[in-house]
Amino acid sequence: MSENQIEEKKGWSWLGFFFAPLYYAGYGNIKKGVIYAIIGAFPLFGLIIAIIAGKNARKELPIGKQKFKWVNVVLIIFLYVASAMIMQVAIKGATPSQEIVTIKQSKLGMCPKATVEEMVDGFMGDSS
Repeated sequence: MSENQIEEKKGWSWLGFFFAPLYYAGYGNIKKGVIYAIIGAFPLFGLIIAIIAGKNARKELPIGKQKFKWVNVVLIIFLYVASAMIMQVAIKGATPSQEIVTIKQSKLGMCPKATVEEMVDGFMGDSS
């Protein structure tokens, strides 16, 4: 192989596997980083994305040829935090279904004096 030929990078990338959205965004592929962040929010899809990124990151990203852009990583982290805050507000604002209310108000045979909700609150302090 001559000096002018560049060897294709191959192999597994642990950084790509564990930090796929951040790794792709940091090396300038923000679009793929955002897509991986959104799809990766769902556990099964997150595992699939991690495997794909671990397998392909060395081939697709300009590792060692381009500076890592931490600003892009901050953008992806901001996306994570904003999504978590929106989900938290949506979950807190949701009214429980009739099934949940029925379960909370039920009493178990082993402790007939307290409802399930009272037992959970007494055990955990904060049932949420």
